[in-house]
Amino acid sequence: MALLALGAIVAGVLAWQAATGWIPGPSASTATGSVQALYDMRATETSSQPVGVAVSGDRVYVADARRGVVEVFTRDGGHLSTIGAGFLKAPVHVAVGPVDGRVYVSDRGRDAVVVYAADGEQLRILGPGGIEPTSPPVAWRPLALGFGDDGTLYVADASERQQIVVFSPTGRRMASFGADLPAGRTGASLAFANGMAVTDDRVLIADSNNGRILVLDREGRFVRALQVDGLPRGIAATGDGGFVVADAALNTVCAYSAAGARVAVAGSGGVTAGLFSEPSGVAIGDDGRIFVGNTGAGRVQVIRMTGAAPRATVTSGRTWMWAVLAAALAAGAVIVAVVSARLLVQSRARRRVVTL
Repeated sequence: MALLALGAIVAGVLAWQAATGWIPGPSASTATGSVQALYDMRATETSSQPVGVAVSGDRVYVADARRGVVEVFTRDGGHLSTIGAGFLKAPVHVAVGPVDGRVYVSDRGRDAVVVYAADGEQLRILGPGGIEPTSPPVAWRPLALGFGDDGTLYVADASERQQIVVFSPTGRRMASFGADLPAGRTGASLAFANGMAVTDDRVLIADSNNGRILVLDREGRFVRALQVDGLPRGIAATGDGGFVVADAALNTVCAYSAAGARVAVAGSGGVTAGLFSEPSGVAIGDDGRIFVGNTGAGRVQVIRMTGAAPRATVTSGRTWMWAVLAAALAAGAVIVAVVSARLLVQSRARRRVVTL
């Protein structure tokens, strides 16, 4: 009985550790995928500084922070148009609404999210209070943008609040979260989130200065985190639950499985094909091509990554159920063991009385 209790307690402890633990860093896995450099995309000007990248249909949108525009290309690299010339100051990230087809641009120069029609017509400016603010406006510093399939917009606010602000498809502010997330290496819960990807049930955040990838549910509750070595910026979700991350410090683009195992790595420092210089944005087309905002090199580099993910264990919020169950079993086993021991002592005492 004591062994049963001990086993149950050990199981409870292991389940507890699994529920609260983070996915191990990339050193715990081996990248086995292959990488193919395809072609480059760039505007005619040589002073470009591409940062954020978005793919929608057959179009690729590139936020050029230095030139203050969003360039529009075909997926094969043909230049189509320019958005925001003369108004945008320092656009850093761009996203396309899946419901309205509008182009959303976070502008560090204006501290605003500027909304354009697909043809480049400026429609409105989205502030931290949404289109119908219910309180006096406050300053914010929008960075990464991410859309859910239903049109819900998530905006990383890099002001002193360091939070994620959530807007409805119509632009109404719905919620904000981030203050109660586990602290990272800076001591803050969020530290300049420069990348975001939203799936049907998850929000993936490149928590840049904390050097990690956060996995949250759609309401902002912490699920797990992946610690990385460099400065993660752009992030894009893959169809199999994995994700791709551009690292501006290590000059790499890494692909991860849904369990957080690194399965392919592209690049190192350099300006030739297959190398990167401060990559900051990443987007994935429906054909698997990956578009990288190669900021330091002044162009978008297009690559393809392939590889099978190694087997790994997924740690998620569901493990809490097993932790609670194991803890209950452990408690029950301890009670049974204690009661059994007392009954045994009493039985021996009665036998002694009868013998005497």
